[in-house]
Amino acid sequence: MPGSSVENHAFIVPQNMFDAVKENKKIFVRIPRTFSGNNLGWYLSYFLIRTQINDKQVLPIVIEGKDIVPPQKSLNRLSPNFAMDEKVNSDLYEKIYIIEEPVFSSKTRMDFLSQQIKSLDGYIIIVSKTEDRIATISNFIQENSLIEYTICPISFSETAIFLEKNFDMQPFEAEAVALRLDNTFRKFRIEVDPSYFTLIGQDTLLALIDANKRAELIQLAVHGLLSLIVAYDPASTSLSRSTRERFLKKICLHKIKLEESFIEDTDLSALALEFIHEYGFKIDQSEFLSPFFKSGLLYNCHGKVSFAYPYLESYLIAKVLRDYPDIAVKYFNPERRDFDVYSFDLYCEMGPGKDVVDSISRYSDFFVNAGQEKYGKESIFIKNKKVIDSSVVDIGFVDIIKRISEMADKLENADNSKNIRDEKQRILDTQSKVIGSLSQRNSSKDSELEDEIQVEFFILDGLSRASILCLTLLGSGSESINKHIKEDLLKTSIDTCSIFMDIWMYNRMRIDFKDIKNSLLSDTNISAFVKSINADESSIEKIRKDLATFLAFFQSNVLMEPINRVLSNLCGIAGVPVLSPIISHYKATDINAKILQSIWLLEASPDQGFQYIKSVFQNYNGASLLRVAISRFLLDRLYWQHYQTDNSRFFANAVKQVIKRTGLQYEEKTLKEAIQGPVDA
Repeated sequence: MPGSSVENHAFIVPQNMFDAVKENKKIFVRIPRTFSGNNLGWYLSYFLIRTQINDKQVLPIVIEGKDIVPPQKSLNRLSPNFAMDEKVNSDLYEKIYIIEEPVFSSKTRMDFLSQQIKSLDGYIIIVSKTEDRIATISNFIQENSLIEYTICPISFSETAIFLEKNFDMQPFEAEAVALRLDNTFRKFRIEVDPSYFTLIGQDTLLALIDANKRAELIQLAVHGLLSLIVAYDPASTSLSRSTRERFLKKICLHKIKLEESFIEDTDLSALALEFIHEYGFKIDQSEFLSPFFKSGLLYNCHGKVSFAYPYLESYLIAKVLRDYPDIAVKYFNPERRDFDVYSFDLYCEMGPGKDVVDSISRYSDFFVNAGQEKYGKESIFIKNKKVIDSSVVDIGFVDIIKRISEMADKLENADNSKNIRDEKQRILDTQSKVIGSLSQRNSSKDSELEDEIQVEFFILDGLSRASILCLTLLGSGSESINKHIKEDLLKTSIDTCSIFMDIWMYNRMRIDFKDIKNSLLSDTNISAFVKSINADESSIEKIRKDLATFLAFFQSNVLMEPINRVLSNLCGIAGVPVLSPIISHYKATDINAKILQSIWLLEASPDQGFQYIKSVFQNYNGASLLRVAISRFLLDRLYWQHYQTDNSRFFANAVKQVIKRTGLQYEEKTLKEAIQGPVDA
């Protein structure tokens, strides 16, 4: 279990829990409120029991904080019979007490616990989610000389290792699944231990991932949370998980109607009373609400009650809005500044209402028409081919690659006896100079362009949102929307992405990189910069080269970002196999649409997509920058998503096909490494 010291958190590398225990005998571990599950102590116990400290077998003892009561119920008394002090051979075993959730609200109990910690010569780990007693916890940590840590999110690599070991997956297969899970966890703000997946069969897990079924994955986590409520239910009339979920949905509906992110505790009490009477339950109102707070699903902050787990709330909102189509249309109004994209994603998977689909489509059509009216329908990569290609020449890809190779060789062959800290600082200073100059330049716009740029950004913002919403409807709703609606949405998505990519390119082409380059690399500027960082005069040419390299990289990324971002959204959000028949049957007419369709189809059905890419790019005579950007995108996609699979050859061949007519080519070594993927050396 990874952990990291909260002191200077941003600068400390995450640390393995075992290493933390070996370094510090007494540890306090803060658990984020949003961390799923209340069994971290047992997870730590399972992990630690397989380790040794000081050549002794670790013997972890998990004790619930609520069980520690003075004067009799001490740590030793609460230990299992075989683990009591008088029965453990201290020459062979190293005891580690793991205390879960001490009762910080009781001064008597905390004083009793503090006495035992101070008299304890061994190891102790205290874990807690408590957030509302800051002063008490701070004093307790300081008084007992505890080293404070906080739990880090589960990393991609740790999830991959877990899947590989527990599901008997091949490394490349585990990494591909872990990457998609990691994206889901990050998007829906889920902090979960990988053992959550032990309840899911391998075939089920792979099917959910391949089908883009995030709602079903999240549903499993939600059911786990709701089971906690049942476990904490002290009432004589124990209520089921589904009944508890029904009440939580009522809370969501109440919040939606009031357009609030919380519910007042007085309103919650009234809602609970109404719910109890509606179903005729013989249970007290406070007794009914107690498990929601004790299990940590709800928390009260100064009379305002909120959900502790964002993904739980998003899931419940999506379920509620499936039952209230009129409210759903208002809630998912695409013009809302605070559009709830998390709940929308899950709502689409559950089956979006027709009125919501129509609303998103109308929104997209408006901005597509506005963009085409202002900029025309011809692709910028055809219309402005010469201007764009001249930018590619200015970037000088070959020179960049050569310069980077020189830097790599220098670092690889560096003399360990030399201090390269000054060199690193010089590079950082140079990079900051480029970014600072460009930022300063971007902030000052010509006055006569101001209105035009404002309109441009208005259209771009609208197209950006429209493309994400349309692709989410298609990707998440791929199995819940009927064929004809999907066909209409696909056309809308391609039209939106096409004009979005074009106008974004127009926007980026406004930047005068040549003027920036001439200014930044002038003798006067270079000399001033050398003096400002106290560099030696002999390093002027080296600094000039570094500035030119960073500027070229920045320029290439700026110009290719519109293409990369649109393709990433296309493949990442809606590149699911079930859509391949709809994508392949679409009749694209213009070159942008054909290119987008070919890349989309390659992701959804690689064998079909490769054949279409061949035909599209054999006839493409537009700007070479588009080929370079797409080939780089496909190479990244191959490396991270499709390596060591049956699909890898289609992506590798597609890269070659796309880049073929630019005069550039990727080395076989580059393609081979992409096909092999991010495997350990």
